[in-house]
Amino acid sequence: MLRAWLMATTVLCVLRPACGRVIFLLFGACDLLWMCIRIGVAVCLKGRSVLEVRERLHEPECLRDPALGRHEFVTLEDGVTLHYVSAGERDRPLVLLLHGFPDSWYTWHKQIVELKKNFWVITPDMRGYGQSSKPHSIEAYQVSYLIEDIKGLLKSLGREKASLVGHDWGAVVSWCFANHYPHMVDRLVTINGGHPDAMKQQLESSLTQMVRSR
Repeated sequence: MLRAWLMATTVLCVLRPACGRVIFLLFGACDLLWMCIRIGVAVCLKGRSVLEVRERLHEPECLRDPALGRHEFVTLEDGVTLHYVSAGERDRPLVLLLHGFPDSWYTWHKQIVELKKNFWVITPDMRGYGQSSKPHSIEAYQVSYLIEDIKGLLKSLGREKASLVGHDWGAVVSWCFANHYPHMVDRLVTINGGHPDAMKQQLESSLTQMVRSR
């Protein structure tokens, strides 16, 4: 009896992650289908113009608010150029704010105003966003490249470590950076982004998490 129970438990432990992945993929397929339907309806009602990129000749004035800091650029060793905003005194502890998807440095504008009173605050556009480089290949956006961007940015700033604050996708990048380069992280704060291993486990076992993350 005990042996049968142990075998059943083992089988369940093996199959549960696989079943979780299948269910999560089904949720994703349903979302994709619904998105295609919505786009199709929009094209039928408004024409193909809804699929065209709208050119914006002037950026919003709020992005040039001097109270938020100085706009600077750095080109890393792999050729990627990062745009970032620098606020606060350079001799203070460094805080690096990493935005989520699909945001930009400006998502932190309220936090910058407060944090710059006590810290040197650096708020970059991550690669693919805002005024930073936008590589064409999908592979160029792997986390391994993103954490190297952060390392290169810190090096260009002349700092060996910083406190990282990440939101959403920026939180994932922060976790991975801290895992690969713990000696370069003074403090780590993540918002709306759990540890990647914990997130993976939840996505494979929790139906509630699957629904919320789809």
